[in-house]
Amino acid sequence: MAKKLKDILEKREQEDEKDVELQKNLQKGGYRSSAPQTQDKAPDTEQLRKLIAEATQLIQQLNNHYKQYTLGVQNNPPTEDRSTLEQIIQKIKLTPKNTPTLKFSAQSTINQFITYKNQWDKMMLDLESGKIQRIIKPNKKIIKY
Repeated sequence: MAKKLKDILEKREQEDEKDVELQKNLQKGGYRSSAPQTQDKAPDTEQLRKLIAEATQLIQQLNNHYKQYTLGVQNNPPTEDRSTLEQIIQKIKLTPKNTPTLKFSAQSTINQFITYKNQWDKMMLDLESGKIQRIIKPNKKIIKY
């Protein structure tokens, strides 16, 4: 029993020594992660910023298109624009975020999209069920002289 206890204590001491060495090397910058290192992280950052700006703009445009569809200005719902926006949001989700600012911007854009998406889905369901009536303006008659 005493021999097992000694072995355990020796292993713990060796592990502690290794931990101390690792800490020293990390402070010196001697060890790096085994993940592949990329030299330029700026392009991902810039690309992500552009995607976030584009998504924010498309969300507002798509919201206006849905309002126009509800009012009868447009005949078809903006399904193509919505699928494009969903692809951009997916890219934003999958792109690595290097700074807290980018994480916050990306997450707030994603949350904004989810909020509008729920609103658009509810509006489409209400239109289909008849709770909301589309205001369809009659075509103006062209009078020829």
